[in-house]
Amino acid sequence: MQTQRDAGGVSLNEHLPHSFQPSHAGSLSRELRNTMSRRIILLVDDDESFRDTLVQRMESRGFDVVAVSSGAEALRLAATKEPALAVVDMRMPDMDGLETIARLHEMRPGMRTALLTGFGGNTLRQAAQDQHTEYFEKQNMSRLWERLESLKEEPAAESTVVPGAGMDRPGEERSIIGQTKAMQQLKRDVDMVAALDCTVLLLGETGTGKELLSRTIHRKSSRTRGRFLAVNCGSFSHDLLSRELFGQEPEAGGGRGSTGLFEAASGGTILFDEVGDTPLPMQSQLLRMLQDRTIHRVGGGQEVHVDVRIMATSNQDLKAKIRAGQFREDFYYRLNVFTLHVPPLRERRDDIPPLCNYFLACYNQSFDMKVDGFDTEVLDLLMDYPYPGNVRELESIVERGVIVRREGLIRREDLPRRFQKSGVSPAKTAPGRPHGERLPTLAEIEEEHIRRVMAAVGHNKLEAAKVLGISRAGLWRKLKKMDEAEAAAE
Repeated sequence: MQTQRDAGGVSLNEHLPHSFQPSHAGSLSRELRNTMSRRIILLVDDDESFRDTLVQRMESRGFDVVAVSSGAEALRLAATKEPALAVVDMRMPDMDGLETIARLHEMRPGMRTALLTGFGGNTLRQAAQDQHTEYFEKQNMSRLWERLESLKEEPAAESTVVPGAGMDRPGEERSIIGQTKAMQQLKRDVDMVAALDCTVLLLGETGTGKELLSRTIHRKSSRTRGRFLAVNCGSFSHDLLSRELFGQEPEAGGGRGSTGLFEAASGGTILFDEVGDTPLPMQSQLLRMLQDRTIHRVGGGQEVHVDVRIMATSNQDLKAKIRAGQFREDFYYRLNVFTLHVPPLRERRDDIPPLCNYFLACYNQSFDMKVDGFDTEVLDLLMDYPYPGNVRELESIVERGVIVRREGLIRREDLPRRFQKSGVSPAKTAPGRPHGERLPTLAEIEEEHIRRVMAAVGHNKLEAAKVLGISRAGLWRKLKKMDEAEAAAE
C-alpha cells in the first residue's frame, strides 16, 4: 500500500499497524456513529488523507472524533460540542494552529488543546507553551498516542462556553419552538412517549424537524445516558448497511471482525432516518430484529441479543409504498407502534415569528452580529411564504439575513433572491391583472421551482435532479446559470 505523507514529508502510516490503515468502511462508520460519546476529540487539519488516517487511529482507541479542515469550522463546532481534547495542525490556510487554539480558549476557557506540526522547533514549542497548549511533532506520533491513553484516566475538563462565542445550533439540546395548538399537542405527545420504551414512527415533510423530535424523545427517556445513532437508510447499499448495522464475524484465516451499530448502541437509541428508502431485503432483516430483539452478525450463525430503542422517520406515504410493493406491510406495523405527525410550517404560521426570533438570536451570537429584528415588510413576506423546505428553509433565510444585514433591521433586500420577484413592475404588468400583479416569465417560474425543490430536499443535488426529472449535470448547469445571473444582478 502506498503510504500517506503530510506536508513535512512524514509517513503517518509507518506508525500504524495494518489494521488501522484507512478504508472506505471506516469512513462510513464515522459517518454513522453519531455523537453521544463520553470522550470526543476535535481534530483540525486541512490535509484530508492525513486527517482520515488520524481519525482511524483515534477511533480505534475508543474516542469519537469530530474532524474538520479549518480553524473556522473548528470554532463553529466547539460552540456546540465539548471535546475532551482539540488536536490542531499548525499550517492551515485560513488561520494557523496557534490562532485557532487562542480563539478556542477564548470560547471555552479550560479546553484541553494540542498543537500538531510537521515543522517543529524550539520557537514554535515555546509559542505553544505560552498559550498553555500541548505540543506534538508528526515525526514522533507515539507521544500523541501515549497522550490519548492518559486522557482516558483524566477527569473531564471544566469548560464553559463564553456568552457571544457560539450558539445553540441544531442538536440534542435544541428546543422545540412552537405555541400553536398543533405544536403544543406534539410536545405533550413527545413527553408521553419518551417515558415509554416503545418504537416511534415520525412522519412529516422534509425540514419539519423529525430528527430533532427523535433526539428530544431520546434525551427525555430512560436511555438518555446511552448513545443516539442516526442511520440514513437509503444512502448505502444493502451489503454495506448490513455490515454496519449487524457487525461482521472474523473471517477465516485471521480476518478482522467488527461490532455493528446495534451492539454499539446497546442501552441507547437507533433512528432509521427516511426509513421508506430502506431496501426490501434490509426491511426483512430489520423486521426480525424488531420482533425478536436479536441479530446475526454477517458471516455468523450465533444469535446476539440487542438492547436498543428503535425510532424511524419518513417524508413519504408509506401506505402508498406498501400498495406499490416497495415497503413491507408487516415491517410498517412493527414500526407504527406510536406515530407522531409533524405538521409543515405552512400549517402553523403563528409559530413563524417566534422561530424567526429564535434563529435571529442564535445567529447573532454565532456570527457576533447586532441585528435587532425584522422590518414590517419582511415579517409580512415571511408570514405569507409557503416554505417547501419548512423550518430548515426558514432558518436558512434568517441566517442569510443576519450575515448580510450585520446590524439594524433585516430588510427585503437582505432576503434570498426569490423574495425580490413579487414586486410590481409597471413595464411588465399584464393587462387586466388584479392590483397590477405582474405575471412571471417562464424562466422565473423554472428558477423558483428549482430553488423550492432544492430547499425541500436539503440541497441534495442528486435527489433534486430526480424530483425535477433531469440529469444531475443538467441541474448543475441550471444552478450555475442562476448563480451567475444573481452575481451579475448584485
